[in-house]
Parts: sequence; C-alpha cells; structure tokens
Amino acid sequence: MTIVKAPPRVSAIECTPKELLLTETFGTAAGKQESARNAFVQVKLTDGTVGWGEAAPFQAINGESQEAVLAAFNKIVPLVLGANVAQFRAISKKVEAEQAWPIAARCALEQALLDAYTTYLGIPLWALFGGEGCELDTDMTITTGNVVHAKQSAEAIRDRGIKSF
Repeated sequence: MTIVKAPPRVSAIECTPKELLLTETFGTAAGKQESARNAFVQVKLTDGTVGWGEAAPFQAINGESQEAVLAAFNKIVPLVLGANVAQFRAISKKVEAEQAWPIAARCALEQALLDAYTTYLGIPLWALFGGEGCELDTDMTITTGNVVHAKQSAEAIRDRGIKSF
C-alpha cells in the first residue's frame, strides 16, 4: 500500500523592501531610475520549505511603486495563508479576482509559490511545466543617453550573447 501525503500548505509570507543601486541609470522615453526599489517575497510552507520571488515595480513604465507592492502584500497574505501550495493556479486566480493588485506583487507571489512547490517536489521549474530544457532567450534594453553610450551599450550587450535589444 502506498501512502500519498498531501502537499504542504502556505504557513507564512514575508515581503521585504530592498533598494538596489544600479551600475548606471536606467532610462527610457517614459522615465529613468538610479536604483531599483524592489521587494523580495518569501513563502514558507508547513514542512519548512521556502520559496522566493521578487517584485520589480517601475513607476515610469506601469505606475507601480515599491510602496504599492508592500501595501498589496498586507492584504494578499490573508488570502493565501493555509492554501495548498500544489494549487498554485487556484491561489493566483483567487488573488487576481480579489482586486486589481500591482502586477509586480502578483508576479512575486507566483514566483515564490512556484519556487516553494518545485523545491518541495525536488524538481526544477521547467520540469513542472513539461519543458524540454532550461535555455532562455532574453532581451536587454539600451538605456537613454547619447549615441556613443548607445553604441557602447549595444556592443556590450551583444558581447554577452544577447541578440535582442
């Protein structure tokens, strides 16, 4: 006889603000920032497993702020505590249906839930979704500035193997 135990439940969620100084100003036509005012989210499960997520709001792009993310978590936590981590999609839908939270907050919560669940299962995230590998294509933004800076930035990005800017 095989005994299958139920996946652990969410026992705690912490959202901690963190200001990260950038190596150079990040600017777009919509605005610029000297630092990233992010928030780190930690989800703890009843068996002691921990998962992490990060909220990266950018006021100039989507109007979201670190303060809005922190305020959202004060209200999100009671919706998620006690939830079965294996039901991460249902948790996400419940949070989304409750009100219009900052996208950065919802993203950080989902990251932390998925990190905790896959850590509990002992598998990488891509395996949970049936992926065939772990390669990732990404892009990088050339920040605002003069032509010389743009050329140097583009060359540095290309030299890192990134093909989409």
